[in-house]
Amino acid sequence: MVPVIVRQQPTHHRLSVSTSMDNKNTIVPVESKLDGSPASATEMELREPTSRNEGSSAVGVVQQWELPAKRQLPRIAVNASGRIFFIEVAEIVAVHSQGNYASLRCQSSLYLLRESLGSIAVKLKPYGFIQIHRSVLVNAVLVDEVWPLSTGEYGLRLQNGGEYVVTRRYRDNLKHLAYVWLGSGRIFSPAPVE
Repeated sequence: MVPVIVRQQPTHHRLSVSTSMDNKNTIVPVESKLDGSPASATEMELREPTSRNEGSSAVGVVQQWELPAKRQLPRIAVNASGRIFFIEVAEIVAVHSQGNYASLRCQSSLYLLRESLGSIAVKLKPYGFIQIHRSVLVNAVLVDEVWPLSTGEYGLRLQNGGEYVVTRRYRDNLKHLAYVWLGSGRIFSPAPVE
């Protein structure tokens, strides 16, 4: 079923149903001249809108629909405990693997999901989540601080005070925390051997 938008046409327009060679019906506006004879296709293409609203009414409607959509933050649907919850991405702090389950840790709640951490990582990557351990994903927007450890791993602190260890295997993912890195020295270089 194709949605149809009906808009009031000026009095010198009519609608005509025409059948093409493939027997599909199409509705096209047929413009008539003031004397009632149909206008040619060239005349219809070259005609300027007769009023300001005629040419921009469809654009105005689309713009009105887009405004509320742009104001909303991205939300994720979570199927947990037989219910579907809608959670804003900014509220998700981390995802932890727990055997065959994954726990989605939000600022105000916790959801247990029967899904692998790998599939969740693929789904959340476009929203700024990075993997820092084989069993942990974090929301990159909520990372406050990163520091090197003597083992070649890194420490990571989130805005809520939670601290994690970033293993050597996933330390390259830390480069996705910022667009530009400033300061002297090499960032994410191997730890000095003592």
